[in-house]
Amino acid sequence: HMADYTPVTGYGTQLFYGDVSGTVTTELTNLKSIDCPMDEYATIDRSTLASTRRSSILGLPDGGEVVVTYQYAMTQFNTINGFNGTVKWWKIGAPDTSGDILFQGYMTKHSVSFSEGDEIQEATFTIKVNTAKTITVGS
Repeated sequence: HMADYTPVTGYGTQLFYGDVSGTVTTELTNLKSIDCPMDEYATIDRSTLASTRRSSILGLPDGGEVVVTYQYAMTQFNTINGFNGTVKWWKIGAPDTSGDILFQGYMTKHSVSFSEGDEIQEATFTIKVNTAKTITVGS
């Protein structure tokens, strides 16, 4: 018999940034979504002309990109725009406060698209992850 599983909603997810890994304490607000894939590994084919079956080895891990969408406000848009091309440390606080994901990266894209007059406008930015993502499990 498996233990009961309680699904987790996105409510309470947080995103922080800072200049040093130990001081990632400034929170970004009005978030809509955070897409945070884990490491991806390249597959290197080492087959030869004598191979009867493909043979491969793992390549270097790539931290991928983290895409963040937030409700647009010019003040926050201007602050985030200042991060473009700048290395920062980032921390995603899990929605159920069960821990966090810490990584270093730099922003590669930032955009806002103005649309329907009666919809909340959203902006998006992308962080290229430059380190391993450290997962800390809370209590």
